Amino acid sequence: MKSTLLLFSCLLIFSSFRAQDVNSITVLPSNPVNTDIIKVVINTSMNTSSCWLTTSSVTTNGNEHSIIGAHCAGLLQQVCNQTDTYTLGTLTAGLHTVHYDMFYGNLASGQSQCNSFIFGDSLSYSFNVANAAGNLPVQIHPQGTQQICEGDSFLLLTDEEAFATYQWLLNGVPILNANSATHWAKDSGYYQVKMYANGDSGTSVSILIKAFSAPSDQLFQFGNTIETDFDAISYQWYNLQSGQISGAMDSIYEVSSTGEYFVELENQLGCIGYSDTLYVELIEATITPPSPSEACLSDTLKLSASPNGSQYSYQWYRDGIILNGQINNKYSPFLSGDYSVVVSISQSKDTSEAHSVIILPSPTPTISFDGANLFSTPAVSYQWYLVGSGEISGATDSLYTPTLTGVYEVEVTDNNGCKGKSSGFAITAVGLLKSNYSLYWKVHQNEDVLVIRSDNNPNSTYLIFDITGRQIGQWESINDPLEISISNWSSGIYFIQKQGPDSETKKTVIH
Repeated sequence: MKSTLLLFSCLLIFSSFRAQDVNSITVLPSNPVNTDIIKVVINTSMNTSSCWLTTSSVTTNGNEHSIIGAHCAGLLQQVCNQTDTYTLGTLTAGLHTVHYDMFYGNLASGQSQCNSFIFGDSLSYSFNVANAAGNLPVQIHPQGTQQICEGDSFLLLTDEEAFATYQWLLNGVPILNANSATHWAKDSGYYQVKMYANGDSGTSVSILIKAFSAPSDQLFQFGNTIETDFDAISYQWYNLQSGQISGAMDSIYEVSSTGEYFVELENQLGCIGYSDTLYVELIEATITPPSPSEACLSDTLKLSASPNGSQYSYQWYRDGIILNGQINNKYSPFLSGDYSVVVSISQSKDTSEAHSVIILPSPTPTISFDGANLFSTPAVSYQWYLVGSGEISGATDSLYTPTLTGVYEVEVTDNNGCKGKSSGFAITAVGLLKSNYSLYWKVHQNEDVLVIRSDNNPNSTYLIFDITGRQIGQWESINDPLEISISNWSSGIYFIQKQGPDSETKKTVIH
């Protein structure tokens, strides 16, 4: 007995939480005429997990329409919304009333369908059905010219009647929620209005509204100047960050600061539109070091472009001619000329002023040899080198006396401070130095003779070498002087070495 009472109490408590409501009744179409198939849409809700329609009935008596809907409620406590559509069919012109009674049944455990129902809620709704023939006179009264700009609207008015309803149409199609005596037209097309009153209706003639597109354009940039090619009757430039630019009312604007810019355009119809927005970064291209720059060919002069950064692009020029491939912010010129650089980012660019560069030639010294000493052509300063050993310490004169065989070079500095190095000069023999004996030429008519006269030791041995150090002969002097035939010798520089206790050398030049 206690279990039965507990179950009954729970059912009562659960049932008390259930609310059944008829929320709304809607008639389709919204302004029906007597030739329409008229339908009624009814929205209901219950505090249950489901609320499906189980049975329903529609009864018509004249202009009164009674509808009964029986809903089956689920077991869980949550809100359920249900929309059901009922067809009334074609109705006579006049005022009609729909009365809806909602019933509900509780779904017992183990059941899939409700068996009994009780009353839950009801709602009534009245509506007019107009005569499709449409005897009402309806007119549209446009307020102003029937041309609008895109984004604008145009006011349309019709005569307002007591208890009348309205439906505006665009190109014959009803406009959603356009159900008053006024309408703001926003799109191009043919507009009409239907009026329903006292069981009758009427439709206006159509009027054409033209909506014109707002002007727009893409901006172009040329250096610090931006412009539009749109043929407008008025212009107004704006900086996106700071707003309207006073006095900037032409198709061209010269930018004075970095920023984002656009222009307002007015076309011949008075429509207002805008260009795209263009970011402009003012670039002042410069080259360092300051002009003019003077450098030796042997040095590496670096010209640097500013501003500097990976976001910028560069192109170098010499005397106005593009230097192909020179697209970094640094460039090392090797020819004299006027250099410039174009720095760009996005659509912004600037060309630097011409930078004068003078490239000074490097000196090209030569080395000569007199058999004992190496001589450099004249310069301001000198430095001698032995190839393979490097710089010779202290060898900073125009001549150098080699003490080792090898290849010698000299680096010189000229009046411009430019350095240059000679070609290598090979020394294959050393030690052929000055002597205290006399040497002179005696030239006979048909032959050349080298005469050697020794003041201190007439009995000597003489070795003769060419300039490369190659020995070309050996002569013994028994009597003084020694005469050597040189008729078959090539012209050049030769070295004579005297062997003995006072071994010395001296050169002679053979013509």
